[in-house]
Amino acid sequence: MEAARHHGVRLLCVGALLAATGIGLANEPAGPSVPADSLARYAPADARLFAELRGLRELEAQWSQSDWGTALLSMIIGRTDEPGSGNEALMPFGRILGLDDPVAIRRGLFGRQAAVALPNWTDLGHGVLLAVPDDVGPIEAALQQQGHKAEAVGQARQYQLNATHWLATNGHVLLFGQRADERCLYEHALQILAGNEQASLADDPAFQREREALGPGVHRGLLYFSDPATRPPALPSPTTQPLTTTQATSQPTTTQATSQPTTTQATTAPAATQPTERIASRWVPASWPRLWRGMVGVIVEGQTIRLNIRGQLDQQAPPHVRDANVEVVQTLPATTLAAWAQSIDYPAHYDALLQAPPTFLTLYLTYLDARMRIGGSSLRNGLLARLGDDTVAMLSIIPEAEQSEPVGFAIPALGAIIPVRESGQLANALDTLADALAGMFNLPSMRQQTNEPVRVEKVIFDDTIITQINIGSFFKTQTGCTYTHTLLLSWAITDHDLILSTHADHIRQILRARTGHAELLGSKIAAAGHLEAAPPGTDGVLVAQPAEIAAMFDGWMRYLEKNDPEILTAEWWRSRQQRQAARVSLGFGIDSRVRNQIVVYSTIPGWPAHGRLRPGDRILAADGTKVPETNPRGALKKLIADRKEVSQITLTVERDGSPQDLVIPLPEEPKPFDPVGAMRQVSKLLEPFAAATYSVWCTQPDRFNAAVTLRAAPAPTTTQATTAPATTQPATTPTTQETKAPAPTTAPVPAPPATAPSTQPATAPTTQPVSAPAPATKPAP
Repeated sequence: MEAARHHGVRLLCVGALLAATGIGLANEPAGPSVPADSLARYAPADARLFAELRGLRELEAQWSQSDWGTALLSMIIGRTDEPGSGNEALMPFGRILGLDDPVAIRRGLFGRQAAVALPNWTDLGHGVLLAVPDDVGPIEAALQQQGHKAEAVGQARQYQLNATHWLATNGHVLLFGQRADERCLYEHALQILAGNEQASLADDPAFQREREALGPGVHRGLLYFSDPATRPPALPSPTTQPLTTTQATSQPTTTQATSQPTTTQATTAPAATQPTERIASRWVPASWPRLWRGMVGVIVEGQTIRLNIRGQLDQQAPPHVRDANVEVVQTLPATTLAAWAQSIDYPAHYDALLQAPPTFLTLYLTYLDARMRIGGSSLRNGLLARLGDDTVAMLSIIPEAEQSEPVGFAIPALGAIIPVRESGQLANALDTLADALAGMFNLPSMRQQTNEPVRVEKVIFDDTIITQINIGSFFKTQTGCTYTHTLLLSWAITDHDLILSTHADHIRQILRARTGHAELLGSKIAAAGHLEAAPPGTDGVLVAQPAEIAAMFDGWMRYLEKNDPEILTAEWWRSRQQRQAARVSLGFGIDSRVRNQIVVYSTIPGWPAHGRLRPGDRILAADGTKVPETNPRGALKKLIADRKEVSQITLTVERDGSPQDLVIPLPEEPKPFDPVGAMRQVSKLLEPFAAATYSVWCTQPDRFNAAVTLRAAPAPTTTQATTAPATTQPATTPTTQETKAPAPTTAPVPAPPATAPSTQPATAPTTQPVSAPAPATKPAP
């Protein structure tokens, strides 16, 4: 019984995964919004998630002819001997029918046409499975041989498999699910199968509209989703809609603990720290409202998979300003792993951020704004107002051969390109911010155990000034993560653009590509085959190289295997998370003017102490243990880590001259998470695809449209022993004021494509250090 129950859950998971990843279906006729043979005609109208596929058998035959197809099939349905795979999930169902070959079960029962329907996003156990097998007769014969008697229900027959699970058929369609009561999804689907009056999902006007919105074409897979609970009662007008709809618009009410005599009180958690409803994952840009209903159609053409997404937004999207700047994306260096282009109104977003509930980010921005106002400017008018709308955000990689200071692995870099106005004034504003940022890192409370201050430096590359801040020197004292030690916050201003990055070598890559001395992302993507072009009116475009991202992950794994193999074990991460869970931060600052005591200076909004502790509170004890005068900060940290209850701690504070106890609830400990294992899974998912694009646009203010194109990587012709994605260097040395030391002759150099220019030796830049500002005498709150 238990095996059958688990089978139902796992089989539904496999079915949903197959549809979501683009399994091929037979051709659908153009014209009717819902094809006559769609299994949506047997799915209940109250289903909130529906996934349908056809032709799994033919797909296996087609994809098994290529390495990428075999890898993708193995990832989706698994090998026969692989525990937890899609094959294993079919075995309990096969045993009921007297079958023991999972491949025969998959191809015979579900290889032609199958679908899953779920009552909501999380209740897989009460969903139903629909299938069109080659022949229903042998299935019914097998059930009858095992003693299962048929029960007639209208035009259908149903069989009780165990205490909770049933199977029904009308001689053509197979229905499997859990029968709980008359309101369950299985019972509704049974009445449709029996020919009784019952509305199906195909009869739902919303389902029909979404299917019609996909348009004609060979949509080989369908995934429909709907969440009526989030549907707004009415759409706001464009004039009253807030700019950022994903932010809370109302200021939370905080509850402050009042002064009382020596008695124990448990203060109520303020609204600011209460958990908020988690916003579901979306296809839409972060500044857009939520997608609450939609449909995904899948097209498979050879080595290309296309997903068309259409849906309904819960509010009107921000008005379209201009098309995404795809031209800039095309001219990025080929070492760009992913690039997102979108128009952003920076001053408006800054204003909306300041109007939202205060966070650490808003406090930091307020500090920077104050520093700029000293010089007669402001963060909004001196910097943000000089930025254009067209923005390209990038994830890139710096191979070892292109690193000024090689670290033994390919360095990921995050960057952005933004058009600018009044570049001279913008450069002055950025210099002011650079001094302020370095000054913050150089505060005595920040530096701690390092003698190397955070410096602002300027280097010249090909007549372009690159400003860089070595924030990696700060992280060397905070963490053992080698990657953070390489961080070099950098920017350069050209005639028209501001180029930002977490590493100066990344900016050099971009400048080389602009002068024609490096392979371009556009040509590399085009080499993978035709990808769907972004339509006019596109608000956002993503171009990515999934296989190269997987190669970066694999390079990290090899580095860790050689230098820190213990990090690759799930046990290491589990023990680390347990240690971190004990070191809870309450989120308050200490008044450094008071010695040998813990006096609250301020609290951080959204953290446990906010709304409970007040400025001026003197902390006397934690969970009844007195805080000593010798090293009180370290003692309090240990008391919090060794607290009696995981979910809360009681602090005894002196407020207005009277001691009192405050109970401060603490967040739950995080569940164990293995990031290395997750990275390996993501790498397997990305590896088969050489290129990917994603574009999003609106045909109406509240109508969402998107398209995803995945292009499979061609079969490799030669084996290359490289540890990083192939990159190219300039064929000729550009005029530069930068001198570099030759790269070691023993370092592996990635093999460039046949059309790539020859490589250029790497050289180390000469720097022109800029004095960092003196540390501030008073820390910012």
